[in-house]
Amino acid sequence: MDKAQILNTVDSIKKENVVFIINGKTAESRFNNDDKTEQKIQDSRETAVAFALYSILLNSIFLKAKGIQTCNDSLPTIRKFIDGYIMINDQKNVYGLEEKKETFYQTVNSFILGKEKKNMVSIFENFSGLVILKFSSENGEVDRKTYQTLNKKKEMIFNQAALFARALYRSVLMYPDMDAFKIKTDLLAFDSPVFICENSLVLPICEDAFTLKSLKEAIGKAVSSISERLDLSGCTTLVVAYLLRDYLAKINL
Repeated sequence: MDKAQILNTVDSIKKENVVFIINGKTAESRFNNDDKTEQKIQDSRETAVAFALYSILLNSIFLKAKGIQTCNDSLPTIRKFIDGYIMINDQKNVYGLEEKKETFYQTVNSFILGKEKKNMVSIFENFSGLVILKFSSENGEVDRKTYQTLNKKKEMIFNQAALFARALYRSVLMYPDMDAFKIKTDLLAFDSPVFICENSLVLPICEDAFTLKSLKEAIGKAVSSISERLDLSGCTTLVVAYLLRDYLAKINL
């Protein structure tokens, strides 16, 4: 399957196709009884920024775990990804965003290749430049609200990003058969939370998507974040990781 085929398949998912897993064991359905109930989604700017920071951190950690040679081989692709952030106007220079590209690249470089311990706050500080670029590139101009949110609510956002990372570890990465070399990330979408593990496409989400409609929307949003070049041909299962709940939902394609 490719990206377009998976997105088309999402539309045909039924409740009986979804298996919930908690603490490694199959659990009862977590869907709301009334699928017409309006689903409250965690969609604040703070959550979106924290989720983007978390995604960049996890991609960096996954890459670092594969060793120096793989990291060195991957750096040109990461550079290409960073340089792909383009804004229509020149406001980026006012905010120093062009310089932040280089700062981010050097942060990733030193993080994945370095041996010294890194302070999480300093890592998020440097990664935050890419988050501003991400939202600004999507809008075609500097996203002032994201810039201001990071300045005013930095501690809360950094804490939330760290909590997302811990939640993924508890729900997915803690199992003894988990191997970094089984994990494949999308270097051309380095800010995407999605990764492949063996035959599973893992989709971390920050939504409480417990109606079928909201789950489909969350899956569609996650799958849309990956690049067209990520090879999905071996993926036979979707694994949705609910980062706010430590739940998994498995769906066979």
